[in-house]
Amino acid sequence: MANIVNFSNYIGAVAINKPTGVWEQIIMAFHNGIPNYAWAIIIFTLVLKIVLLPIDFFNRRMTVKNTKVQALVQPEIEKIQKKYGNNKQMINQKTMEIYKKYNYNVTGSCALMIVYMALTLFIFITLFSGLNSMAAYKVGFQFQEMEKTYDLAVEETGYDVYLNAYNQKRDEIYNSEYTIAYNEKKEQIIAEKGSSDLTPEELETISNYAKQKAQEKINQQESVNQMIVAATTATGGKTEEQFLNEINLKVKETYNNVKDSWLWIDNVWKSDVPWTNSITSYDEYVSLARITYVKELKEGQEETFNLRLEANKEADKLKYEKVISAIESENRVNGYMIIPILAVVINVLSMLATQGKLKFKRKKNQTEEEKKAKAPGGLLMLILIPGLMFYITLSYNAVFGLYILMSSLFGLATTPLINLCITKLDDYLEKRRNKKSEGEPSYKR
Repeated sequence: MANIVNFSNYIGAVAINKPTGVWEQIIMAFHNGIPNYAWAIIIFTLVLKIVLLPIDFFNRRMTVKNTKVQALVQPEIEKIQKKYGNNKQMINQKTMEIYKKYNYNVTGSCALMIVYMALTLFIFITLFSGLNSMAAYKVGFQFQEMEKTYDLAVEETGYDVYLNAYNQKRDEIYNSEYTIAYNEKKEQIIAEKGSSDLTPEELETISNYAKQKAQEKINQQESVNQMIVAATTATGGKTEEQFLNEINLKVKETYNNVKDSWLWIDNVWKSDVPWTNSITSYDEYVSLARITYVKELKEGQEETFNLRLEANKEADKLKYEKVISAIESENRVNGYMIIPILAVVINVLSMLATQGKLKFKRKKNQTEEEKKAKAPGGLLMLILIPGLMFYITLSYNAVFGLYILMSSLFGLATTPLINLCITKLDDYLEKRRNKKSEGEPSYKR
């Protein structure tokens, strides 16, 4: 039985602020319309990918165009390299002439691809940071809601009266035993020394001895029974088990209302893996909620939800464990690695489709240039990218894993459509060029 303490010292006494970043605001807007956070992230991801689809289309069209040109010019470049040998200046000059012949700008094409890659990377990094900020806020918010319920239930059920009576009796027993042990040890030392003048060291020895004896006394079953009797009497015969059953039911109800789960995943703020439980330990909670403990605050700083004094750490941990103990029966394996496995499979299929190695409908009578014009990327990228996605979905929370999964799924689903649109657009432009060429008057004689 732990001492009752002043709850104002705990984490819940300090309000947690909502994230203010752009991505966080957008995500919260989706969450306001879609109560389940995981589904909100799924819809958000799809909307984001639809908005970025024109950019993706433009980039893929540039990639297809570049690979086609490379397939056309490669034989001519090889001839030039054989013809001019080690004359790099002449090789470069002739190569640029060939690119000009095919109306291909190497610098411009590379610049556009770099811009696209930079934009994609920027979105990924900033969105990753935003999702982490939202995770920290939601984890803290969920515990605070359970903590409020716990504190209110303690008062409503009268459990605080029980604890006060218990601790009052405990203090009586402790103080009584401390006084007895202190006087006994003091008299013993005086008798052995033959003088009533005691040094500070001897007084400290006496005090430590008395504390040890007092602690041993209150740990004895007889003393514990006396405390329980005093507490039960003060609450009209209601036992601690009855109080805790009522409190736990209220906290469980709040937990089930505020927790974020999705299909087989009980806690989306942890990874979809079988070696972690859905309910977080205190150390996990501190890490997920981004709480930092410092020895002292700097000038002008105030204690906040995320910035706490180390002097409060033990009290924070005690309160957290008291609240979480109410939902221990809800604890279970958090996931089964379904998201990481799906992320790998879909990424592999998506890359194969992008590289032209996965054909949904093969085109008959392909030209040699079309057969050679495959998107860049080989076995290394086919292993590296899915491997990276597997690591990310294993290491971070299931929310970010869902974002990765839905992004990959969207890419796989839209690749055939984008490729079809590119083919149709190129055919249309080719017909226009041919028609224009046929309509031009000839001045040859």
